[in-house]
Amino acid sequence: MHHLWTPPGHHFAGFFFIADDATTYLAKMRQGADGSWLWNDPYTSEPHGGVFLFSFYLVFGHLAALLHLPLIATYHLARISGAVAVVIAADQLCRRVLPEDRRLGLVLVILGSGAGFLAQALGNPALLGSRVEALDLHLPEISGWYSILAIPHFAWATALIIAALLGLLRIAETPAWRPVALTSAALIALTAIHPQMIPVLGVIWIAYQGVLVIWGDRPSIRSLAAQAVPFLATLPLLAYNAWILFRDPTIAEWARQWRHQAPGPVSLAVSLGLPLLAAILGMVIAWRRRDRGLALMLVWPPLVIALLYLPNLANIQRRLLDALYVPVGILAAVGIRALTSRLRRPRARRIEAVLVTACCISSALVLAIALRFASGAFAEAYIGGDAWQAMQWLSAHHQQSDEVLSSPGAGQLLPAWAGTHVYVGHYSETLDYFRKIRNVQEVLKPGEPESTVRAFLHDNGITLLYWGPDEALTGFDPMAQSYLRAILRDGAVSIDTAIQAPAIVEAQKSRAYHAAPVIADLLSSSDDAIRSSAADCLGYLGIKAPSRYGEALLPSLADREAFVRSCAAESLGALRYEPAISGLGRLLMSDADELVRTCAAEALAAFDDSRVLSFAQPAIDDPDPTVRANVVRVIALRGDGTALPMLTERLNKETAFQPRAALLGAVWLLGSGDALPRLLELLEGADLMQSTIVLNVLLDVISEAGRSSIVRDAAAVPDALARSKQRDEVVGRHADSVLNEMAKRLGATSN
Repeated sequence: MHHLWTPPGHHFAGFFFIADDATTYLAKMRQGADGSWLWNDPYTSEPHGGVFLFSFYLVFGHLAALLHLPLIATYHLARISGAVAVVIAADQLCRRVLPEDRRLGLVLVILGSGAGFLAQALGNPALLGSRVEALDLHLPEISGWYSILAIPHFAWATALIIAALLGLLRIAETPAWRPVALTSAALIALTAIHPQMIPVLGVIWIAYQGVLVIWGDRPSIRSLAAQAVPFLATLPLLAYNAWILFRDPTIAEWARQWRHQAPGPVSLAVSLGLPLLAAILGMVIAWRRRDRGLALMLVWPPLVIALLYLPNLANIQRRLLDALYVPVGILAAVGIRALTSRLRRPRARRIEAVLVTACCISSALVLAIALRFASGAFAEAYIGGDAWQAMQWLSAHHQQSDEVLSSPGAGQLLPAWAGTHVYVGHYSETLDYFRKIRNVQEVLKPGEPESTVRAFLHDNGITLLYWGPDEALTGFDPMAQSYLRAILRDGAVSIDTAIQAPAIVEAQKSRAYHAAPVIADLLSSSDDAIRSSAADCLGYLGIKAPSRYGEALLPSLADREAFVRSCAAESLGALRYEPAISGLGRLLMSDADELVRTCAAEALAAFDDSRVLSFAQPAIDDPDPTVRANVVRVIALRGDGTALPMLTERLNKETAFQPRAALLGAVWLLGSGDALPRLLELLEGADLMQSTIVLNVLLDVISEAGRSSIVRDAAAVPDALARSKQRDEVVGRHADSVLNEMAKRLGATSN
């Protein structure tokens, strides 16, 4: 229907719910279709290896390749098969625990929903101190019908949860290898989709056994051991997930961005609505009857709700809601049937029909929202024709190492439809998403120096620019840039390549040290982009022979192209090639390009040599504030107390934020204790960029300061950083790095 109703000149994107997240799932399927069994995040520019996550979508990607199916068709195959699986599983569960009211239970499990629509109709009023949200219209995991329509792995996870519980019930009755094996397989598959549900099911199962013991049933040791086997089978995969979550730096940083906090209790209660009220009645009835068939359903909702509001290490409380609608629907059927049991049959049927209809209103509204998407009411459901053609072209013509710069909107689509990596694209999977958006806004604006833009593209490994209507709003014009070459012009969309040597970039990324001699020869290339890429690369690949490649880089300090000079300066600092100190000093004092002078100052800071001060001190009055800040850093790291009068004099007349922060840090490091509180004061009211500057200075000086200085003066640091963390999550993560360094310095010095 969506496909048939697509507006002219557009292409249906394939999703009618939560398109931003669903697009990332399609990108994961593409990696599977390309043959990978490890997920590599295409939405962030930080280098990282593949990990065994999102295996559900990798498997369906492999299936798409095997069956030669389009990825979007396979995505909906996963969704439809998940719907069939969850309906069959729910039916089997209802047959077991609710044999007389199986159909009513099944309807309420699949179609039951809450009354959040009323809160939305009333403008989401505040109640008991919190704003009431219509979760049943926004969170697919809160209802069976929404899960089926929106996200394939939600439905499959619920089906596996039910299958595992049915298997455990069979094991409890008759311990045997077959139900143990099948239940183990179900739990392992669930671990691959939603590992957080394994401990949740474990708690539910233990509570269930506890209720049976209270009611007089005592399982045998053999039965308990057999019940434990499926949970034990998940431990290797659970351990792997925990290891990458806390030890892999990219995954750990990604996990910190998760926004899966528990919803407000009032919003949750309203969004579970009438089924929850009927389920509470069903719980009372089941407890009074000591109904062993319903005992498992009885313990499930209260335990999940309790776990929902307890802190957890991964900050994924909301993800514990998986399949909660199953026990709520079954217990609601018990409650509704109890309410009408004393009425005459015709009247009871009418009241049941009214109650069941009321329980399913939100599910009907969810379907209506999907149909409204199909009508073209929401632009995000469609991709413009020019954009679609450009992405299809890029899918066939990009290199594996390409990194694309675009607006976040296009960046969200490119990994899925073109298979490329992007600098920024998804609020959750792009590390430091908002900071990167600001970075792009700062760099790609009219009048920004060419060297700054080129440095940004180079430092972030960006090889392609996708330029459409959203990107054009920046005012930046790729066609006017000599370092960009158009490789596609299609209507309102263009794709430009940042002129550089892809083989050099790839060698740098893969740490191909054996390629260093060949790359050194490219320093004499006539192509500016090749020379700059080679100069930058040797700072990494030349580290095993710094004298050889430092000597090769020296002539590049006099290159005619400023960007080549800046890359050579950075690499010579990385190699700590001491014969370069004089050349770097000359660049710092006399080069016309501020980026070159900045890179020269950064490089000089790497040398523990008194000569660097003779170049840095005269440059403290440089006209560029970034250069001044880096010069001050050199003096702070390589100078001593004799530099304090000069730095203090400069501080008294410095007005620019970055060098002022650097000066305060330098003055404190060299012995002036009252400078640190003044540096911390700069954090008050600072924006993200200013906070980053101050935190970088703090990290620098704390890592160099002695223990006595830290103990004497840094007591105020934790409080100041705690306040800054409350204002911005990105700042918070940076602040944690400073606090960790301070703790390490104190601990390391005291040992």
